Amino acid sequence: IDSDYIYNALKECNAFSFFSDIIHIGNDYLGFSQNAPCEPNCPNALLDDIICCGVFGNATQAQRTAFQMTNAAVSNNTSSGKFKIALRTIFPSKSQMMNHHPELLQKPWLLPLRWVQRIGRFLKHNKNNDGNLTKESIQISKKRIELLKKYKII
Repeated sequence: IDSDYIYNALKECNAFSFFSDIIHIGNDYLGFSQNAPCEPNCPNALLDDIICCGVFGNATQAQRTAFQMTNAAVSNNTSSGKFKIALRTIFPSKSQMMNHHPELLQKPWLLPLRWVQRIGRFLKHNKNNDGNLTKESIQISKKRIELLKKYKII
């Protein structure tokens, strides 16, 4: 493995401290014996997010919704304002929606219908959660955004 190439690629995409924290977690909790390329940044916060939300961040509906909020914030780099982030959370781009609805590639005119279905599912989950889904999702998203800021991703 060309370690220099990997380290340079990690630095270019602001993932160097993230990688160091992953190594730190592996060494402390999984018995790894890998040398980290730099001092850990915030491995405990990262580990907390991984444990609470799972590797893919979709263990609960609140975490799935928080993912959309966080993704919108990252896409807009949080400088665009809360309204634009909210709009992007409610109405994700066609390319994002294609992850769950591949038929949009052939039938892009279905996008507004998929948005309406998405909103309907959200309202159903929110009702089943006694109206706390939005609040929980915002809390998770804020926590993740702070973590991403520590890694200088946003």
